[in-house]
Amino acid sequence: AQLRSLQQLQAASTVEQDLQANRLAELQLRADALAQDPAFVDYVAQSLIPNPQLGGAVDSASISDLLTERRHGYDVAMVLDPQGRPVASSGILLKDHASIQHDPLVTATIDALEPRQGMWVNHGQLLWVATSPLLRGRSLQGVLLVATRVDDAFAIAVSRIVRSDVALLMQPAPGASPAPSTNPDHWVMQALWARLPEVLDVKATTGVALTLADAQHSTTVWVTPLQSSGGGAAMVVIDQ
Repeated sequence: AQLRSLQQLQAASTVEQDLQANRLAELQLRADALAQDPAFVDYVAQSLIPNPQLGGAVDSASISDLLTERRHGYDVAMVLDPQGRPVASSGILLKDHASIQHDPLVTATIDALEPRQGMWVNHGQLLWVATSPLLRGRSLQGVLLVATRVDDAFAIAVSRIVRSDVALLMQPAPGASPAPSTNPDHWVMQALWARLPEVLDVKATTGVALTLADAQHSTTVWVTPLQSSGGGAAMVVIDQ
């Protein structure tokens, strides 16, 4: 019975990877639809030319307005210059410009002139991120970056398939939203937060089992690390 229970918990990592791949593919399709629009690329390229009327600055406001108008199906849209520096955005992303410029997704997109997808940990939140090069022929005009927040709906989707409670954990930040979860028992979440460094330090890609206990309860959880940049993250499946 214990073996079957552990196998069920471990299977959740495959479910999570498949569902995440689907979400990232959908996000990438939305990004590519905008990034491959010649009118959008031309507008961005023109706006990134230093404007004497703006004191030699680029027309970031116009790009931001266009991003807001065209932002559908994701929480944040951002245009980066050909060096990866953010120049305009729509939506809130609490991440400093240097970190964005040097993020592996951004640098890989600039180097290979190809889209990239992945997960970020940012200010106590998990984000799915997709980047697309803005090209005229093979000439890079900039990079489009889009992001959407991972929320409870994703944890619930995994939970319904594996029939166990799920929590997605990362290092919390002051004022950030609670970690996505299916609202497992309060004592379980307290025990997980108490052992958060151990949870986030799991390196085995297939995950490991941990036993949580307090004076009245005991349960087994399966911890799987989530590949992310900006900080550690893990999915915890709870046997209750």
